[in-house]
Amino acid sequence: MFKKAICGAALALCSVSAFAETTTRWFTYTGMQEYFGGMSVWYPDVTLKGMFSGEDLNGNNILEQDELTHLELEGVNFANPRCGGYDCWISRFSFSGGNNLDFYSGYSARSYHESVHVGSKEGYTRYFDHEPYVHYYGFTLGTTFSITAVPEPSSYLMLGAGLVGIGALARRNKRRSAATQA
Repeated sequence: MFKKAICGAALALCSVSAFAETTTRWFTYTGMQEYFGGMSVWYPDVTLKGMFSGEDLNGNNILEQDELTHLELEGVNFANPRCGGYDCWISRFSFSGGNNLDFYSGYSARSYHESVHVGSKEGYTRYFDHEPYVHYYGFTLGTTFSITAVPEPSSYLMLGAGLVGIGALARRNKRRSAATQA
């Protein structure tokens, strides 16, 4: 009886933690058109990688900018206004599942007058205060986008509880079959 109560409490704890889950996703854009110094070249292997995290606080199944806790691109967390000595900003963000990601963010470096703007529909642009002034990687029809979910700790907890339960059932069945054969 005591074992059943402990198992029931463990499963209930796992299910309660699933209600307040944080959404975390990794995303990658692969293949971009580069515009630099008046030239344009297609690079199929150039990638832009990032991740985001947040919690859908209003329950509308859309992760919006005010619910975002982390937006990282190439190692810079744009959700932090002072990200690594830069002035960072996010002007729009929404994720409604699947491949429906929309964002626009950037940072400015005061010391050497550089700014970077990244948008899910616009591409990746780096502005300089000297020649060639702009370095731009644009998303084209050839650009592929992938997004993957990051398993949450509660998912691993549920998996562990399930495996322990299966092991306990197998052990109990083995003991019962040994007792009936004796």
